[in-house]
Amino acid sequence: MKTHRYWAIGMLFFVALGCATQPTLAPTLPAPIIPTFPQLPATYTPTISPTVTLTPIPPTAAPTQPATLTNTPIPPTVANPTLTPPSSLMGLYAVVLVPYNDVLNVRQSPGADQPAVGTLPYNATGIALTGNTTTIGVEEWVEIYRPEGSLGWVNAHYLTEYVPTANFCGDNRVLTLLDNLTAALSTENGELYASLVSPVHGLNVYLYRFGNIANYTPDEAKWVFTSTYVMDWGKHPASGQDVKGAFRDIVLPNLLDVLLADYTKTCDQLPNVGIFAEHSWPYEYAAVNYYGLYRPGTPGVELDWRVWLAGIEYVDGQPYLFTLIHFEWEP
Repeated sequence: MKTHRYWAIGMLFFVALGCATQPTLAPTLPAPIIPTFPQLPATYTPTISPTVTLTPIPPTAAPTQPATLTNTPIPPTVANPTLTPPSSLMGLYAVVLVPYNDVLNVRQSPGADQPAVGTLPYNATGIALTGNTTTIGVEEWVEIYRPEGSLGWVNAHYLTEYVPTANFCGDNRVLTLLDNLTAALSTENGELYASLVSPVHGLNVYLYRFGNIANYTPDEAKWVFTSTYVMDWGKHPASGQDVKGAFRDIVLPNLLDVLLADYTKTCDQLPNVGIFAEHSWPYEYAAVNYYGLYRPGTPGVELDWRVWLAGIEYVDGQPYLFTLIHFEWEP
């Protein structure tokens, strides 16, 4: 099986009886992926007001996606060897976390040891589910309609809810999520921060695009403001020096430098800074929508700009943080 997995969950708890200190957090460190990618489309940079309204996202908020994104399980029709899912299910799920030069295996039955009956490319969309699921060990498997009309099973870890760019950019709940991200980080509110993190894939944080990745589950995200765990974030792109330190000391100041400034947003587009390569948005995240958050350089200096790419994953129609990727000027 060619499927690559990016989960390597690591978490370090220090528990001492009678001690009131917070536990020390050890995020998961999947290995970085440095592939070669094709060219991305041109970018644009609309300017927005820096004023934010901090309104928590109701956990039961109704999705604003059109009816075409409603997941209605369809039982398979065994008597018909060619199954065509209704149009209301087309485009519901997409492949995620599979490198651009790899594929997702479709199995005859649930389980990685079952025969493969087909594959899906890293950027496949239009994947409809039958509604049948099962758990093998710690892995969830879901039954899908294959492109040719028959059925197959895939590991649910490599699927995400698919939302077209037009729907995503028109979803004001995402803007509220970004406002709440600013509120959580600026007040060091771990509970609010954790509520924004994807409950399916967690939050992947990159201090550098090709540095080490720290993955935080919602529970782990609660402690990032008090944890003293020293993370190895990778080598600085300019100096080549190893950068190590706790989230609150290394990542948090760089996030607030953008979120508390007069920054601009770009929806599903890289900011027009001039240094972004075609691989700046990881291709294993092809199905994940994102906003580019760009803080321009200081007048007269210009080169001290900073960018964060905030990836958003939908879970049951609700937007959550999936990834945060940092960029800054490199001499």
